[in-house]
Amino acid sequence: AARLERYDRLVYQSAPQKLPAADDGLRELEVIWRQGQVTVRLHGKDDTLTIFDRRTLDPIPGRHRLGLLTWGPDTAIARLELEEPR
Repeated sequence: AARLERYDRLVYQSAPQKLPAADDGLRELEVIWRQGQVTVRLHGKDDTLTIFDRRTLDPIPGRHRLGLLTWGPDTAIARLELEEPR
């Protein structure tokens, strides 16, 4: 399951789902926030799992940041890329 939280408040939680097969042990997490909606996808070797699709998420007034958490020793971030929308 995946959780989308705003500070300590749960906003959305997905049902447990089978993860896509890893490509050399890695999966790509794609997070898109556009016009007050967030989409989260997990890309694997051959397929993609959409975790949240265009869920409404208002920004926190006066804050301009993104937090990302992982749990356990088997989940790690290998690389992080940020792109500004055109």
